[in-house]
Amino acid sequence: MARTTIKTIAAATACLLGLGLGDAQAQSRPAEPATHLGAPVETHCRGQDALLASYYGLFDNIWLARRLDKLDRYVDPDFSIPNAPPAMPKGQAIISGFVTMVKTAFPKRYLINDLILCGDNIVVARQTVMAINDGPFMGKPPSGVTTTVTWTDSYRFRDGRLLQTFGADGDSLGTSRQIGWVLTPPGDAAPATTPIPWVDIYPTDPENRPATPGK
Repeated sequence: MARTTIKTIAAATACLLGLGLGDAQAQSRPAEPATHLGAPVETHCRGQDALLASYYGLFDNIWLARRLDKLDRYVDPDFSIPNAPPAMPKGQAIISGFVTMVKTAFPKRYLINDLILCGDNIVVARQTVMAINDGPFMGKPPSGVTTTVTWTDSYRFRDGRLLQTFGADGDSLGTSRQIGWVLTPPGDAAPATTPIPWVDIYPTDPENRPATPGK
């Protein structure tokens, strides 16, 4: 979030709270953008215009707008996760299932690119993810809490479409704690930590964050 300005937060919040991301229209982007949603994006993709455009196509249509009707355009039919368990299905169904799960749990969500690296048909992207837990998530009821975490993923593209994802390095623990879960190590009879105050108003001054009652 160090690169995210107050202006960026305000713009992202407007989209998050009121513009209906599922209906968002993808925007065309220059090959080497200097900013994204009003905030600087550290982009290392010089000479990789087509690869960067492929990533932004995936980002805008699948991750941001969650347009599953665009899967054929941006996700290769042979898509796979190389380090996934053998039983995991392959193909576009993986992306469809993930997008549907996240949209159910976090119907209001916005992403900001912080860092993008390109080379040899591979893109590595670090994002800031802001979302509101307004739906059931992993068998638990919605908390109504706003979460802000970072996420880094690596993508391999083929002919302009996503072919592989090498496993995401996302702050799933941070998301779990922010929505109020108390994480207990196996075998412990009592929680190993006390819940922290959760943010339920967005945006807000990080130094003066109100707590959700009862959290």
